[in-house]
Amino acid sequence: MNKKDIQEHKVVASQMNWDDLAEIIMLSETEVEKLEEHLKKHEIEEYNTIIDIYEVEKALRVDSYRCVNSLFGFEYGVDYVSNWNDEY
Repeated sequence: MNKKDIQEHKVVASQMNWDDLAEIIMLSETEVEKLEEHLKKHEIEEYNTIIDIYEVEKALRVDSYRCVNSLFGFEYGVDYVSNWNDEY
């Protein structure tokens, strides 16, 4: 996977909604687990790179909500996660 491919995945990840982001992470993890014995080492590394890109985007979103979503002393993303689409 070259730098252009990685950058394209980052752009796509940044434009996804929460549900699609979660789905792509789960499907990619499941797919690599099922195909692991049939894939070559570099193919597994590419899957892991893609998963990492989407996980970083997920972490960035959780961090951005952390400060503005403090209710009753609880912080969203730290003490609880109520819903992937929680926009409060």
